[in-house]
Amino acid sequence: MLTNQDRRRILDEVKASGSGDIIAALRGQVMPDNVEQAVPEAVEIPQQRRRPVRIPRQETRTSDLVDSTTSMPTQLAQTGGLRQHMMNYMHFRGSDTTNVNLVMNAIGQHESKNITDAYQDEGGPGRGAYQFEIGDEQGANTAMNRTANFLASPANKTYFGSNKTMKDFPNLYDKYISGKSQDFSKLSREDQDALFLGDKIYGGADRRDEFDKAINNPTQENVFMYWLNNHKGKVNGKTVQNLTKDEIDVERKKWNERTKNIF
Repeated sequence: MLTNQDRRRILDEVKASGSGDIIAALRGQVMPDNVEQAVPEAVEIPQQRRRPVRIPRQETRTSDLVDSTTSMPTQLAQTGGLRQHMMNYMHFRGSDTTNVNLVMNAIGQHESKNITDAYQDEGGPGRGAYQFEIGDEQGANTAMNRTANFLASPANKTYFGSNKTMKDFPNLYDKYISGKSQDFSKLSREDQDALFLGDKIYGGADRRDEFDKAINNPTQENVFMYWLNNHKGKVNGKTVQNLTKDEIDVERKKWNERTKNIF
């Protein structure tokens, strides 16, 4: 067994010889200078092949629905635009915008199941989520005109302090000046909401006040009566004032069934 003195001697000899293999020297196996030390071959570790991750391809659908601010397909739908402007106005005047959305949602659900590009059954003239009617100077054209008139009114310009006009929403403006028949099923839901609001808040104090009553206390019954008097207008060719109680009850039953998950 090597003593400490032997180990120190061997270390001195290794340093003096320059062999460099101190461990071998301590074991009594000092390597001569002319013998190359074997270098172990590098072992190549095969890389594991990663299986490619397949990302499901999202299907995109072309659409002729466009956004009022960009005239682009609704896949690139607006986050602002005319709808946001109208909602900002409603908030500014003290309306609860949550209730505004609830009333719009309920009427859209009753009219079309909130389908943006809905057509009225059996070829009727209703179009879009709110079923505004196509045709010269019919409901859709009226809603478009009322919205344009609101934007040009003191309510928007002086009271709200906005300089927005219909021209600031190019797609809607193009349709506004194109003719007297409007088809809202070709518009985004955001634009239909905006035109719905323009239709309900412009056209006289009585019309505006009726909408305020609905959004201030939006129960299922209150919104039904608002819809019947201020949106539906006629049932089977008869004005609401000429409907019997039984005829109104028929409409109420349909309303309650279609909107039961909203209220």
